[in-house]
Amino acid sequence: MSESCALLVRHRHQDLDARTAEDTIRKRLEEGERLLGLGREECWEFIYREGSGLRERLEVLAESANLFVNPNKHLYRFSDGWQSGALEQGVLLLVRNQPDLEGPLALETLQKEYGCEGLQEVRYGTLWILRIAGSMNGPLGDERELAERFAITRSRGDGLLVNPHFQTWEWEIAE
Repeated sequence: MSESCALLVRHRHQDLDARTAEDTIRKRLEEGERLLGLGREECWEFIYREGSGLRERLEVLAESANLFVNPNKHLYRFSDGWQSGALEQGVLLLVRNQPDLEGPLALETLQKEYGCEGLQEVRYGTLWILRIAGSMNGPLGDERELAERFAITRSRGDGLLVNPHFQTWEWEIAE
């Protein structure tokens, strides 16, 4: 059996990449003015052997090893999964490059240099949090479609956060 957890890392101060993406969506995409806010976090998912005590070990490493977190510029938290770790309401969009180069490299480093023997897999992605006007008033309806238009690049006038040619994505609603 396996267990998993997620390490979510965000900038302590203003995230200029997220701010630029937010401004671009608002100014350049149709209905962009409905975007109330855009956040970005790095997401590290760890899958490990059940009962191995690795979650506690990973929490200590996040604090002390500077592998995933620079304490001068990042804040972080662990959660059971990226879907349950949201700090605010909105549409969560997890984007992963294909192939994932960062996850396997982190896995190798954690196993060889830090003795994380029960660690089976590490996956890396970028978690975007889209807050859209009207999306918190019941079922998402057109707000979900709007978030998809803001996120997934399908033409010059649509999408900014996902390139479907080499990235995969997953959605979740954070309440």
